[in-house]
Amino acid sequence: MNVPVRHIHLQNIHKRFSAIRALRGVNLSLRTGEVHALLGQNGAGKSTLMKILYGLYQPDAGRILFDEQPVVIESPAQAIRLGLGFVQQHFSLVESLTVAENFALGALSERIYQPAALQTRIQEFIDARGMAIDAGARVADLSVGEKQRVEILKALYRQARFLILDEPTSVLSPAEIRNLFAELEALRRNDIGIVFISHKLAEVLEISDRITVLREGRAVGTTDADSSDAAALTAMMMGEAQPPRKADKGPWPRSQAAKTLLTVEHLQVRRDTGGLALQAISFELKAGEILGVAGVDGSGQQELVEAVLGLRAPARGRIRWPGGSPPRMGLIPADRLRQGLVPEFSVAENLLLAHADDPGLKMGPFYAPRKIEQLARKTIAQFGIVCRDPHQPVQELSGGNQQKLLVARAVHGSPPVVVAVNPTWGLDVAAAAAVQQRLRDLCRRGSAVLLVSTDIDEIYALSRRFFVLYNGRLMGWADPSTSIETVGRWMVGMADGSEARAKD
Repeated sequence: MNVPVRHIHLQNIHKRFSAIRALRGVNLSLRTGEVHALLGQNGAGKSTLMKILYGLYQPDAGRILFDEQPVVIESPAQAIRLGLGFVQQHFSLVESLTVAENFALGALSERIYQPAALQTRIQEFIDARGMAIDAGARVADLSVGEKQRVEILKALYRQARFLILDEPTSVLSPAEIRNLFAELEALRRNDIGIVFISHKLAEVLEISDRITVLREGRAVGTTDADSSDAAALTAMMMGEAQPPRKADKGPWPRSQAAKTLLTVEHLQVRRDTGGLALQAISFELKAGEILGVAGVDGSGQQELVEAVLGLRAPARGRIRWPGGSPPRMGLIPADRLRQGLVPEFSVAENLLLAHADDPGLKMGPFYAPRKIEQLARKTIAQFGIVCRDPHQPVQELSGGNQQKLLVARAVHGSPPVVVAVNPTWGLDVAAAAAVQQRLRDLCRRGSAVLLVSTDIDEIYALSRRFFVLYNGRLMGWADPSTSIETVGRWMVGMADGSEARAKD
């Protein structure tokens, strides 16, 4: 197909995974020169539909038309040749290669490979779009947010006529989101079609021309963004059910005499490459509080989390725990598949990974399969995890349901401290509200949460106080009364002299 495609029609698309009907006769029309948003709760079928368009899955029924001509897309390579680009939540980068080498995979036009010339060309392309990525950096050394930016840039580099973005703003700062939206506007003016999958209604309404809502595998409606609002879209997403009430939104008071569960004093931590990732960071985490850590991804958050978990030794300073040793901790990691879950294991087995020493799951020295299954079924019901049964492999679950499983495992048994990194990444509005309420409830029972999030709205909603990291430095302490403009300046390295004062 040599003529650039202007219209794509997905007609009556069905897809089943074992007993789960992921798509039930979905129709969707895409056009170049517009941003078309896909909305829906976790498991509604958004990513599955786009994976069919991109050749990662084959539909059980239905057809795909490019400018009214039927096509069968059997692989991503074929989809790329047809002018499609797909930036997924879970990255398709080769970790051992550099950024430039990842750009070049399957896209080299030269007969002779010239690494230096390639890297220079890729770096010029990246710099022109204002994203701070080193084309010569090894992908394995990049943060989660940096990897996502590489995926976006790689798709743009291949000049796709249609660009699919699955939760593209999840790990971007407000300034980076503005830059991304400016890039999308430019692409739209250049007659590129964009599919924008997101759970952030305000972003969808801002950037989109048309919005299609999926619910339980069906497309329940398409609307123009100009004639819709958040309330109407939420009603379409939820159907008759309404999202849970956000009880006690925002922070709540805690006693000044609350027990200190973690003390970090003048902490310095080195990166794997030798430079300082953290520079003289000090804070206390108190029982009953959610302490926020904000900042553009790659500012030292990963190294801070690893130091708190005992995975990275301090170069200077110390981390102190009551009683001298770390307590049992819950963890919601940044990358759910690489750091949190074993995709080939079942839901029940993944729950067991963090609770292998729980005597309630044993009968004598052996694990009791019935008790493990009972725990899994109870957890599935409590957290609304959509799966066939506790024995279903986690790799078959949607990204949002995988995230729910991680959260459920982290808070099980009310550990004294939970380290939560972007805990609502990839969750729809209702599920995100439910997770945030779980974290609040956990703190009311006397636990504490160290919340590391690149979603500044989440930081404001959950934290009584928080600090901002930039390039390994603590730029300032804030609370919900601090202006977003001030926090935004700290996030890009602009200090105002208040960084040394920690708010109680």
